[in-house]
Amino acid sequence: MGKSSLLDRISHFLEKEKKEVVARIDLATDAFGDDTLNDSEKLFRRFTEEVFKN
Repeated sequence: MGKSSLLDRISHFLEKEKKEVVARIDLATDAFGDDTLNDSEKLFRRFTEEVFKN
């Protein structure tokens, strides 16, 4: 099973069985450049901003 399939199954389980809200953040967007991925504080800040946008 690939990573995407596993994420889909976990997402489905959490949404349907546990009634949780599941959001996905695409780390391949311009918001997460190489400098962001190498700086944990910047990564956390950008991740938080993206979560609140969605």
